[in-house]
Amino acid sequence: MRKIVLVMDNVIIAMMIRNNLVNNGYLVPFITNTLKETLNTDYEMELIIFDMDFISMDRLDEVRVPIIFLTSQSEWEISQEETSTLEVTYDFLCKPFTEEELLYKTRKILPPN
Repeated sequence: MRKIVLVMDNVIIAMMIRNNLVNNGYLVPFITNTLKETLNTDYEMELIIFDMDFISMDRLDEVRVPIIFLTSQSEWEISQEETSTLEVTYDFLCKPFTEEELLYKTRKILPPN
């Protein structure tokens, strides 16, 4: 199974996203509300789904796996400064989004096994 980490501050939304991904063949055993905790783990993740509206972007340049940013902003409103240091594949998903939209973006970056 493909391994995904959720970095979110809202536990209810995180659990809904987790259940959707698990029901569609992904493994999501790790949910955190800080990027620092994600980077300090030895968990072998293949994708991070990151709620950029509420979580600090500190250490974003240290991420070495693809990222899907969840945001209430449109892509063109997001500062290039926030993503310019990234050396990984990334995409955006604007809130509110459907389960199908999340699965589409996830499969685009990380096809299920």
